Amino acid sequence: MANLKPPYYLAIGLIVGLIVAGVPTYYLYMRYQAYSKIAELSNNVLEAAATTVNTPAGGEAQVVVFHANYPGYILVTGTSTTTTGYIEVQDYMTNPSGGYFNPKENFGTGATLIIPVLPGTIGVYFGNNNFLNGATATITVTYYY
Repeated sequence: MANLKPPYYLAIGLIVGLIVAGVPTYYLYMRYQAYSKIAELSNNVLEAAATTVNTPAGGEAQVVVFHANYPGYILVTGTSTTTTGYIEVQDYMTNPSGGYFNPKENFGTGATLIIPVLPGTIGVYFGNNNFLNGATATITVTYYY
């Protein structure tokens, strides 16, 4: 005669087995999802939302400084009151002394710029090449990684 266990032992064993096998599998799947998004550059962080900056004639003003954890790019959009406006990006990873990594990108009265960045501290600045009048700009910066 077979030694049969009550049915609840079987149910408890099945539940414990699913938990023991399922939790690590779920964790690994979530990590895989997170790394896939990074590899596809599909994560993004809004670093500056419609930030208004005022620059004197011939001057420059900081829009935002942030830390990039992964290589990626920034999307800079907005408008300005001068046709001679520009955007400069300071990337301390590629130039530890703090110099500008990217050349001055023409911004004019408005533009959409895509600028690659490496991990590290990133500074975004709006400049005004008009030496007679000041300028105001409203700029949005989104970091994609």
